[in-house]
Amino acid sequence: MRVGSEVILHHASRHRAAFIAALQRLRDAKHKQQAVSVLELLRSYLRPRLQPVLPLALALAPAARSGQWKELTGNHVFLVGFWAWLFAQTLKIFTRRAKTGVWDVRAIVDSGGMPSSHSALCTSVTTAVALEYGLGSPLFAMALCFSLIVMYDATGVRRHAGKQAEVLNIMLGEILEGHPVRATKLKEVLGHTPLQVMAGAIIGVVVGCLFPQPGVMHLAA
Repeated sequence: MRVGSEVILHHASRHRAAFIAALQRLRDAKHKQQAVSVLELLRSYLRPRLQPVLPLALALAPAARSGQWKELTGNHVFLVGFWAWLFAQTLKIFTRRAKTGVWDVRAIVDSGGMPSSHSALCTSVTTAVALEYGLGSPLFAMALCFSLIVMYDATGVRRHAGKQAEVLNIMLGEILEGHPVRATKLKEVLGHTPLQVMAGAIIGVVVGCLFPQPGVMHLAA
């Protein structure tokens, strides 16, 4: 009897250890799945909000690697575009406060909203090129065409894509009730209204005209 009870206890302890190991594996898998879900949420949140910063980051990266940072920071046209973009993005904090009554610092990295930072960036660069190289310069023609394309895209393709995302979110909520796909909400604020684009364009022209030009800075020094 004693031997039999020892055998039973031995098997019970083995099964208990296997059961605990299985629970641990399930717990680890659950934690891993939760970590993946958190990463997906962070990616879906940060991707559209960092979109306005990507052009500047792509422009800065090669210069930083090649040691030409000083030349880049001395580029008048680049500085005009950067400050116009930053000013427009900062204004979004105050315009969102006026619209929603809530201070939201995250608006500084959001796409969409009042005013259009894309429009401000393009028109400021176009203005700076016009003042520095003249209206007859091929650079001005290129900058002007680029600005018109960006502003048209903001009020056309991107804005309609946002409206389509709004409709799709409503359909997902009604049709796929309880489905995991419903948890992934599409970003609805992608483009701009014509008023937002116009406001960004005015900011760009003003910043481009008021920003000190290289000749003026040289005389002041």
